[in-house]
Amino acid sequence: MRAIPFGEAVAGGEAAVAKLSERPARIALVLAESQDILAQAALSVLGTLADAGDAIPDGPDDAAELLARLGGRRPAFAESLLLPDYLAFFHALPGSFQVGVADRWGAAEQDPRFRAGELHCGTFALPVTRCGRVAIVVAAPTGNIPPRHGKLAVHAWLQDVFRADAAFLLEMSQP
Repeated sequence: MRAIPFGEAVAGGEAAVAKLSERPARIALVLAESQDILAQAALSVLGTLADAGDAIPDGPDDAAELLARLGGRRPAFAESLLLPDYLAFFHALPGSFQVGVADRWGAAEQDPRFRAGELHCGTFALPVTRCGRVAIVVAAPTGNIPPRHGKLAVHAWLQDVFRADAAFLLEMSQP
């Protein structure tokens, strides 16, 4: 969540590309919005990967199914993140950022995606679907508003649970 100087970003990007060639990469497709056209774009990427020989188990048949899996019409998400795991991620972020999120949205347990647990501290239900080594998520941009805890939990899951090697943002271009 910090600004990276261009030179460092390029060097880091080159190292990341080299790493991707060493083993099958875990790829995150991040939809900026829950829209049919973006779901179609994600399906196109899955198709391209399948055509290149990658196994895409449990891939959605169409955009409607993908959007349903991501919470459009079926809110029982398959992926979750435990509250302690989220808090470890959150507390590693810059202090001023944490304060901004807490001031705007309150405690993590107040987030709409948080589910209290009877036998554990609770979890975040995440708008994520897995298709083999590809994870598809919805994470709408927040502009200058601090993101909700639920959105940060998606990023924590991608980083610490799924361990994405690369993430691609699918969004509509502005005219």
